[in-house]
Amino acid sequence: METTKLKFRLIYRPFLITLSLFVGIYTLLNWLLCVKLSVQLHEEITDILLPAFILGLLVYFLIRPRLDVLIFKNSRQYSNYLLAFFLALFIPVFTAQKSISKITGGLLEIHDISEIDKDNPAKYYRINDFSVDKETVGCNIKFIERNRRRDLFYGEISMTIFVVAPMYSSTTEKEESRVMYCKSYDRDI
Repeated sequence: METTKLKFRLIYRPFLITLSLFVGIYTLLNWLLCVKLSVQLHEEITDILLPAFILGLLVYFLIRPRLDVLIFKNSRQYSNYLLAFFLALFIPVFTAQKSISKITGGLLEIHDISEIDKDNPAKYYRINDFSVDKETVGCNIKFIERNRRRDLFYGEISMTIFVVAPMYSSTTEKEESRVMYCKSYDRDI
């Protein structure tokens, strides 16, 4: 009973405090910088690399000294515990960062394409009046082979076609458009 209280006081309580504070503070800062202030950073940096680096430092400087109190049979157990603490901290942070982009991306309904520059930027738009320039359509085709073994082909081919065309406010305007209509088509052959 005494060892359980000691473990809880020395290891689990600091772990839970570190987890809750880091998830809350990092998620708030990420939301403030990337969503509210529109600072453009790569998603891999804000969702994976930066939290992994900071959590690595936290585990090394906060959790590792507390694990020294415990007695391990070999050094692999010690390393496994450090890795388990790191993953237990990283998974909730990663999940929170991925959910931020889904939750904060709202749908904004506008009547004309020219209103996109006037309003606050949104992730998704519903436009009531627009026309698509069918003469300047861009297309990209991508093939992926599945279940291929050596020189024989037993699987299927997944084909994706991406079609992009500029959108205009009306059919009479033909200036350079910054808004594109995109559609993808998927088919397994």
